[in-house]
Amino acid sequence: MIDSIFAPILNKLVDEGFFGGWGQFNHAWGDEWNVNFWYVTKDVASFYAGWNDYVKRVGERHPGAFGEAVKYFQAHKDNMYSIQNQYSAMP
Repeated sequence: MIDSIFAPILNKLVDEGFFGGWGQFNHAWGDEWNVNFWYVTKDVASFYAGWNDYVKRVGERHPGAFGEAVKYFQAHKDNMYSIQNQYSAMP
């Protein structure tokens, strides 16, 4: 579902400038939070604008997709993060 339904819409939202980027990560080891996603935006208001458009597009193109996806969730947790400190030698 991620590759066939969600990713193409998220990619289009990046191409259109709603998001600066998005991604999925899976734990190599650890706890029950095995899969997560991130979305890059310039601020919280931009996130909400992009998220609302994302939900709308998925609902229009793939009715029931979110309902189907939540069948695979054992738990759900939302967080918003802002970078406070960063140091990198990578460009």
